[in-house]
Amino acid sequence: MYIKEDDLKLNEWQFSQRKYLPYEIKIRLTETRIREWYDNWDGQVYLSYSGGIDSTVLLHMIRKVIGDHVPAVFSNTGMEFPEIIRFARKASGEYVEIAPRDKDGKRILYRDVIMKYGYPLVSKETAMKIRKLRHGNLSDRYRNYLLNGDERGKMGVLSKKWRPLLTAPFDTSEKCCDVMKKAPFKKYHKDTGRVPYIGVTQDEGIMRARQYAHTGCNVYDGNTVKSQPIGFWTRQDVLRYVMENDIEICSVYGDIRRRLNGDVIHHRGAADRVHVLRFWCTP
Repeated sequence: MYIKEDDLKLNEWQFSQRKYLPYEIKIRLTETRIREWYDNWDGQVYLSYSGGIDSTVLLHMIRKVIGDHVPAVFSNTGMEFPEIIRFARKASGEYVEIAPRDKDGKRILYRDVIMKYGYPLVSKETAMKIRKLRHGNLSDRYRNYLLNGDERGKMGVLSKKWRPLLTAPFDTSEKCCDVMKKAPFKKYHKDTGRVPYIGVTQDEGIMRARQYAHTGCNVYDGNTVKSQPIGFWTRQDVLRYVMENDIEICSVYGDIRRRLNGDVIHHRGAADRVHVLRFWCTP
């Protein structure tokens, strides 16, 4: 068994330092974390696979470091683009498809979740704030923090442009993700005993950056046992890995091209918007 990494909780400077490590060192560190996780759990692991760019990169690395026998588990919620479902089913190696179901095994529909909990608008962080402010049993201090901030600042304050949702004639909630995605994976874990690799990066939002800074790559205990071996990567790192390894990505995410001057242009597709990113490469 591997000794658990000694940086389960990173200081702010440590997280910043890891985020800006040279690309080649990031690759080696990620490969080490992948191997550590696999060996620590005696191979009882799986990849939480979405068909997105990040999880496609992580799948490629797992196949390279471990092999084809680690299951790539895809949750077909019924909300994905058809192209993503087709792409996911082409995943290399072992592939497993799951879906949200109730206790009787009946398929849960997105419409039912929306009607019960509300719409997942803006982002998970914003939707959660709106739900708490509308329906949560909050202390006066916490409610004031969500609306106005406190002595620590206004980092967690609900943006004024989204406050009309507090009085909208419909509910807003982040619970959709819990029911449609998290619950099927929890059931898969319960049924198989396998623990997940998750392909998320710190560039995906403040909340995920904070979570990674708090835990590091491999989380061996607590409420959420998981490995997030590319958690400290930037979007530049992900795109560079795609380019250098000639990895196919799903068409709904557009295409990635390199200019002669070294720029990487990511023409985002239906799932995103056009954005330009750059990485520095040695000649």
